[in-house]
Amino acid sequence: MMRRLILSVLGIAFASMAYAQQTPSPDDLEAIGRAAAILRQQSSSNPLMRELTNQADQLANHQPRQSRPAALPQKGKLLVFLSASLGDEALKRAFVAASGDADVTIVFRGALPGEKFTQVTQRLAGLLDGIDPKPNVAIHPKSFREHGITLAPTILEPATGKVIRGTFRAETFRETALKSGETDLGTVGPTNQIIEPDLAQLIKERVAEIDLEARAKTSVNSYWRRAPFLDIPKATEPRVRRLDPTVTTENDLRDHEGRLLAPAGTKINPLAALPFASRLLIFDGADAAERQWAKEQIASDRKTILITTRIDREVGWPAWKDLHQAFGLPVYLLNAKIAECFGIEATPTRIEAAPDGHTLLITEDVPTAQESPS
Repeated sequence: MMRRLILSVLGIAFASMAYAQQTPSPDDLEAIGRAAAILRQQSSSNPLMRELTNQADQLANHQPRQSRPAALPQKGKLLVFLSASLGDEALKRAFVAASGDADVTIVFRGALPGEKFTQVTQRLAGLLDGIDPKPNVAIHPKSFREHGITLAPTILEPATGKVIRGTFRAETFRETALKSGETDLGTVGPTNQIIEPDLAQLIKERVAEIDLEARAKTSVNSYWRRAPFLDIPKATEPRVRRLDPTVTTENDLRDHEGRLLAPAGTKINPLAALPFASRLLIFDGADAAERQWAKEQIASDRKTILITTRIDREVGWPAWKDLHQAFGLPVYLLNAKIAECFGIEATPTRIEAAPDGHTLLITEDVPTAQESPS
């Protein structure tokens, strides 16, 4: 208790008693991380939001080496956009076709609806099993957005903008590109819609649907219904106690260089070095008589720190605001640590330095006057 009291006294001196209680691209990861942080605050009672948050966290925190996309494809580099809508057999053929071709990266937009990140990696790993060497595979929703890819299979050469749909074979793209001077090389086979949702876009849409201002207001309004109030009894008779914060060191105290500051057995009184120049008033802010007592106890010659044990929960923030306005000073909420350190046993209580400056006087009072009408 004494050690905590020392910390409290030091805190009062220095702080003026502030007693307040798949592998997306780096851009995608940052956006998903920000969105997930918002969603996390809103997901406690919404299963859909919880699932979105879980997937966003998985995407933001996992970057398997095998799925890492090429940074910026150079000339001759090809992106082959695929989707699970093509079916497992077609995907396997596409993987085999890209095997050993270092200039080809197969790209997926993300996981299937309801599929977790670990599940999509396991699914793709199963399709890649037995293929050697393994083709380059990436989960990169940003590439789909940037290039407007909506159909699979689609092959794109980012350096030139040339694109062909309906084939996953790089040879077909290269042969067609040599014969045509067009950027759009057309559709040479059947295509399917991309069925994997763009998780980053989905999260953005969900966040946009949330009335964050209303949620924040609800949270603020409900704070005082949940705030922890200490149950401090009322004083039944006046009482004055003296608290000596002196402690005796159990071991040698040394600085960071090992120099001895105080040998074991040294008595230390923090008030000798840091005089306690403030007056602390601990009172029940929901009690009119104690509010009036606190007003009368505000010192004119020193700083007064007002600490309430509670306010009217049902009134909430307006009651807190009225309390501040009534005193014209900040009012803090008493917490358990301060109550224990100063041995607060009843309200109202006044705490200040004794005339000798080395001890604290803890005065409990029994107010009788009622608060004057404003």
